[in-house]
Amino acid sequence: MHPRFPTTLATAISAVALALALGAPAAEAKKLTGSGRSDVFKGTPGSDVIEAKGGNDIIKSMAGDDTIYAGFGRDQARGGPGADDLFGQDGDDTLGGGGGNDYLDGGAGNDNIQGNAGNDELVGGDGSDSLNGGSGNDSLDGGPGADRLMGGTGDDVAHGGDGDDTIIGIDGNDTLYGEAGNDHLSGGPGADFLDLGDGDDIGDGGDGDDIIWMGAGNDSVTGDAGNDTLIPGDGFDDVYAEEGSNKIIATADAAVRSDFENFFCRFVNRDLGAGYLIYVGEIDQLEADAALKRGGCAKVVSVATMEEALALPYLPLNAQGNLDIDRARALGML
Repeated sequence: MHPRFPTTLATAISAVALALALGAPAAEAKKLTGSGRSDVFKGTPGSDVIEAKGGNDIIKSMAGDDTIYAGFGRDQARGGPGADDLFGQDGDDTLGGGGGNDYLDGGAGNDNIQGNAGNDELVGGDGSDSLNGGSGNDSLDGGPGADRLMGGTGDDVAHGGDGDDTIIGIDGNDTLYGEAGNDHLSGGPGADFLDLGDGDDIGDGGDGDDIIWMGAGNDSVTGDAGNDTLIPGDGFDDVYAEEGSNKIIATADAAVRSDFENFFCRFVNRDLGAGYLIYVGEIDQLEADAALKRGGCAKVVSVATMEEALALPYLPLNAQGNLDIDRARALGML
């Protein structure tokens, strides 16, 4: 008897032993049930259903497409080569997929979930969870709580859910959603799409041609290498870029500061409102089309260069039609 598991070795192993004693193949064992205490399970070559119930259980799936319910407690469950469904349920669980396309749901508690090989779906549930997709094109959902999501290799989709989440795409062309909370999103190599969602977020596109949507809140975004498209939302956003030809597309409610070397900004049919700022910073060239509306009449400012405006901390647009055009001319921008 193992000192960590003073109960019986679980109905799972008993079922296999009984099947072998009767001369039946182990693959015929289908339903395996725990004692409600701390059990050790080992599946069969068939497609099993394992219900561990209570206790701190250890569950190992074998061949076949298995379904595992870990139950209450701090459980450890690992899938096999088939397409397995693992449910951690209540407690701080550790779940690992195998070689197939697995579904792993941590349930309530602070769970650690690893997809491993295959195109897996990982769900954290309630609590502060850690999810890693591993290899393959995976789907990750942190759920409520401050979660850490890592896509791994492949083209992954990750949703942070509620809470202050950290989401890292790693390799591949990833799609990352911060959603509610003050989140930190990092795309890594590849052409990534980042939607920061609500909150004061940090976004890092990484290498590749990325698209970053900032959403509500005061966000800080770095495009990094590649030709990036950065879209501010509500709030006052800081935008930085390094190598590449970048563009920024702002809405009427956005306030933007940037230090792009190559910068593109477009405001189309928007009432920008008073106090709208475009930060100049270390721009070598600024190209912009701004439609400024006042009294139903739109005035368009087309900016070709910013050589004489580089010393200015910002260019204010007050939505006053010709006054803004005159200001641009006075700065040598037209």
